Amino acid sequence: MKTYKPKPVIGPISGFTNFSEAQHYAYAQWLARIAHAFQLYGFTPLIPRPVELRDNLHFKGGIGKQIYSLSRLDEAGTLAADGRPSVVGTDIGLPFDRTVPLAIWVAQYANEMTLPYKRYDIGWVFRGETAQAGRFRGFHQADVDIIGRQLDLSADVECLLAIAQALATLEVGSFAFHVNHIAIAKTLLKNAGVTAEQEAEVLRIIDKLEKIGATKVMHELQGAASQLTPDAVERLMQVFTFRGATPALRPVLEASGFADDVVLRGCQQLCEVETLLSAAGKSDLKLVVNPGLVRGLDYYTGVVVETFIEGNEQAGSIASGGRYSNLVGGFSGRHDDIEGVGFSIGVTRLFDLLCRAQAVPLERKTTAQVVIAYRPEVQSVAVQVAMHLRAQGVNVDVYANPTKQMKHQLEYAAKKGVPYALMLMNAEGSARVDEFVLKNMTTREQVGWSTLEACKQECKNHLS
Repeated sequence: MKTYKPKPVIGPISGFTNFSEAQHYAYAQWLARIAHAFQLYGFTPLIPRPVELRDNLHFKGGIGKQIYSLSRLDEAGTLAADGRPSVVGTDIGLPFDRTVPLAIWVAQYANEMTLPYKRYDIGWVFRGETAQAGRFRGFHQADVDIIGRQLDLSADVECLLAIAQALATLEVGSFAFHVNHIAIAKTLLKNAGVTAEQEAEVLRIIDKLEKIGATKVMHELQGAASQLTPDAVERLMQVFTFRGATPALRPVLEASGFADDVVLRGCQQLCEVETLLSAAGKSDLKLVVNPGLVRGLDYYTGVVVETFIEGNEQAGSIASGGRYSNLVGGFSGRHDDIEGVGFSIGVTRLFDLLCRAQAVPLERKTTAQVVIAYRPEVQSVAVQVAMHLRAQGVNVDVYANPTKQMKHQLEYAAKKGVPYALMLMNAEGSARVDEFVLKNMTTREQVGWSTLEACKQECKNHLS
């Protein structure tokens, strides 16, 4: 039996991020900005456990081959091939979205909760997919959800506004919300003659509209539902290819001949969403009615949304979601009347997309607002100044090697992108600071004080 000797491997892991120092700082700032945007809308953080039972992941719609399961090393045995310790499987898996952890938590505490419940969750998601540009096996999702009974459309709009706030804060550029209501797609298909058994395949075909075009979609529809006449397919396609404002949708629906009260109520709800957005002072948000938006319709039960960066639609949706029912009842067997509305931002994918486009500022590598540069003789003074500024809420980096020349310490501040450097000037070998000099690292402007007390009183006022 060969003895296995593990060797460290330094480098990226396929399907996971491999950020630089500056990217890590920028990414952390993104997560903080998103959290702040969600909090502005009254969403409360939920930090669920990092793992779930595999049975729960399968139960809530997880695709088996995409679910990562956890195992532990079995020191009692080895694999014959290479001598590695064998592994023992467990009943634990990694979540493939942030909704399952929410559903399980609500199912446990539903009787104790005050509803409606507004939560945000920025956490890891793991999917066993083929790694490629823009597609990760492990990534962050930022979710907002409102859980309650008989939720008004204002809940959908509130989630939508929170997502819009976060995207605006991240400065991703102009974006558009593509909206639909599942009743429009499903009911039109049913009234046209598509059977329940054919529905999933027909929706999958419609979902390919942007990729393969209307002509090929029409051909595939007739193959999947051969009972549909060419005229029926053409009338359906006039609806599914519609892109425009909500008031213009109703005539298109009525012209199809397949619209009924259910379809028109779905259309009316889309109009109400636009009205509520306007009432919130957000009439500038671009809303595009897209009846061909059919992804996830088995999961959602109302208004659905996907978000695209204008001019870069081919990169895919950067945020999506909608209304869903049976969130709690599916797990608990009770509380079937509890429903939810939720939207999520694919943070890692969006960050990677903008980094590739060189649209993410990467000048800074640290949270420090000022670096204190000094010689070893005045180290105690450097610490005093640092602690005073920190007590005032200033992020301070005390340089870790004062034996370095002052120019090297300033170079450090410049490379880190720190806005200011506070230099403690003293004669070599003297424990007395002759002058405290604050330098703006961008403009090169300087201001100085002759005493420690003057520095303490004035320094923070000059840090912007």
